[in-house]
Amino acid sequence: MLRALSRPTIDHRGPEFADLTAKLLTQLKRVFQTEQPVIVYPSSGTGAWEAALANCLSPGDRVLAFETGHFATLWRDLATALGLEVDFVPGDWRHGVDPQAVGERLAADRGHAIAAVTVVHNETSTGVRSRIPEVRAAMDRAGHPALLLADTVSWPGTTGWPRPPGPRSGRGAWRCCARIRANTPARSRPSCCRTAPTALTSPG
Repeated sequence: MLRALSRPTIDHRGPEFADLTAKLLTQLKRVFQTEQPVIVYPSSGTGAWEAALANCLSPGDRVLAFETGHFATLWRDLATALGLEVDFVPGDWRHGVDPQAVGERLAADRGHAIAAVTVVHNETSTGVRSRIPEVRAAMDRAGHPALLLADTVSWPGTTGWPRPPGPRSGRGAWRCCARIRANTPARSRPSCCRTAPTALTSPG
């Protein structure tokens, strides 16, 4: 890595950079286990949160969020600042999102007022991990059309994200509508350009 970093900078307007970028975007699909487009977004993880919320939702939309630690709380605050109505389920910072609670709240939402569910997969501040496949399954059982937005900033190198078995396995891991990842946590990448690949897919 140090040898690669010592190489001369590639002209970001030149053909070499364009070819490298196209190749990397294709290879990132393997890393993130998705067949959907990967969007490299130059910002902090917070900027990627904002991009996911602003592109998937509109002011006034209702969001179901869960308190699992400091970053889940910050994501709630950002959603509120963007004009979203957040139903924030309190937690004790010792447990991940309860899939049963997700299913019960969505089943009770008969008018489908909830537009999205936000989940922090691996809460960096507490070490708490939420079971995304079980959350997705609970949403499916409830028959609710809400989008699933997942913060997986500290996922690679700390926890597994296996491709689930079954006929939907080729449509992206657990059918998250947006999955956020930054390049510095767990992998020690340079922080000059964080990347937030998000797979924008249909949950159905």
